[in-house]
Amino acid sequence: MKEHLRCGSYKKLNNNPIPNILKEVRKTIADSNLEDKLKNKLIPSCETIPRIYGLPKIHKEGAPLRPIVNTIGYPTYDLAKDVAKILRPLVGNIDSFIKDSHDFVNLIKNEKLDR
Repeated sequence: MKEHLRCGSYKKLNNNPIPNILKEVRKTIADSNLEDKLKNKLIPSCETIPRIYGLPKIHKEGAPLRPIVNTIGYPTYDLAKDVAKILRPLVGNIDSFIKDSHDFVNLIKNEKLDR
């Protein structure tokens, strides 16, 4: 996992940004036009820092780790869950949507490449 964290995609912070993020999220939700009941539901109350861990890809040689970032308790977690619920009916209803690799193969299996 240390090797993965050193790859350059992550940056070590000198201080905890969560209190500032929490303040900004609370202010944005409070200033919004949402109903008070929804605002109260979305306003975060915890300050959990996301945790990263790795799950081994046992089907690959050397079992490299797949990084997983757990954001449960992060100030935007409940807000993201609500947005996902709103967007869920739209997923799959657009031409560019590909469900998985099998769906992609079925989509392109009759396509011919011009050389």
